[in-house]
Amino acid sequence: MTLFYQTHSWNSQPQISDETIDLWKHIADKGNWRITQLPNGFYQTEYQDPKKEGTWNDVTRRETLEELNQRLMLLLPTILKNRIYKRS
Repeated sequence: MTLFYQTHSWNSQPQISDETIDLWKHIADKGNWRITQLPNGFYQTEYQDPKKEGTWNDVTRRETLEELNQRLMLLLPTILKNRIYKRS
């Protein structure tokens, strides 16, 4: 029986695209976020789409403003941490 396999290796980590970096910078700015109340009484966080003016992308839904704010405060540091990168 013959087995075929293939391996890949990198000399460095894959680079993050400029488009992704720009999105992270946009999302990290809290001024690009809003909180809306849904018809069912839940709250939703949304960030403004950097490519389409007036378009908002929903991120998370929570039952109370406290839960929503807590989740947002956990999410933003992760985004800010990802902004710290090395470019070659």
